[in-house]
Amino acid sequence: MAAEAIRTYLEEKHGEMMTLLERLVRIDNRSSNKTGVDQMGSILQAEYEVLGFSTERFEQTHCGSSMILRRDAPGRRVLLICHLDSVFPADMLDHPPLFRKEGNLAYGPGVVDMKACLVGCLCAVKALLDTGSPVPALSVLLAGDEELGSLSITDEIIKEGKRSDFCLVTEGARPGMALVTERKGLAKVNIRCEGKDAHAGNEPQKGINALLALCDVLPRIAALNDWDQDRFCLVTQMNAGEAPNVVPRLGTAYVDLRFSSLETYEYLKAQIDSILNAPRQDGAKLTWKTELIKPPMAPVPGFEELLNAVIQSGDELGIPYRWVKAGGITDGNTVASVGTPTLDGMGPVGGMMCSESEFLEIDTMVPCAARLALAVSKLK
Repeated sequence: MAAEAIRTYLEEKHGEMMTLLERLVRIDNRSSNKTGVDQMGSILQAEYEVLGFSTERFEQTHCGSSMILRRDAPGRRVLLICHLDSVFPADMLDHPPLFRKEGNLAYGPGVVDMKACLVGCLCAVKALLDTGSPVPALSVLLAGDEELGSLSITDEIIKEGKRSDFCLVTEGARPGMALVTERKGLAKVNIRCEGKDAHAGNEPQKGINALLALCDVLPRIAALNDWDQDRFCLVTQMNAGEAPNVVPRLGTAYVDLRFSSLETYEYLKAQIDSILNAPRQDGAKLTWKTELIKPPMAPVPGFEELLNAVIQSGDELGIPYRWVKAGGITDGNTVASVGTPTLDGMGPVGGMMCSESEFLEIDTMVPCAARLALAVSKLK
């Protein structure tokens, strides 16, 4: 039985998985440290090339370089998405041990996002090949700047997504090894308000207060929030004022938009435009730019086959089917937007990501990698 063979293989390799994980955790792969991100890529490139993958590298000068590793085979192609950079407090590197285990939990910089996920993906591929399971054509995308939005590699993600039949994103599973079936889209609104400065004591009446103008419009924008309609419109930053005794001449604000459909995005954009376009009596001038960062990750034709392959794989391995809809974005959003069936959360389980308390649930490494491997084999 394929499920038993894959699980047994990975159980036997569990020690090797943890050794590789510890090696990766000791690397400073923050997005700002190109050297560390590229070191991660070199380690994994070598591992995949031993398995018969070819490598296409996308060299970058200001961020980590990315790569796509491919192994051809007859039939359909499955795209596995990972990333090489992580987010964690810099001072974590000054407090050894960088990697430690306490019972079933492992701790360290980027231990689950995405170092354990990278290990799980690699070992899932090894399990497929070494157990003689059916293997479709595979592409493994390792983005070097995912935590910065994958700006350097988005065009390549789109191309690889279009040439693939299915996509599995190896971000961490949610508690209980739950899958991520949908993700909200993300857009940002940068607002600039220009008023007029004046001395707060001598001639305040001659000023135009940019801070107060922003305080007028931002609550109306925030009122567009509707949790029940799955639309989030969050004012997350505001800055104004040059000195304590001067009427603020300039102010800026940032609005974070999350939405489950592009129709909702267009609605929010139109409403914000209307609020900011309204004539003002105070003389303040508002300018703004709304930018779509990632479209939603939603089911597309072919998604049911992909989901069923993962559910069936979980059943054969004794993993109950659980799922969530997430608000965060990944490169899976980009792939789904070009019509490729995409499912996320195929990595192991952890929590407190991007913090000094980030952890991995060690006992999810083998079952999640086994589920990933078995699902890929069913998509042959």
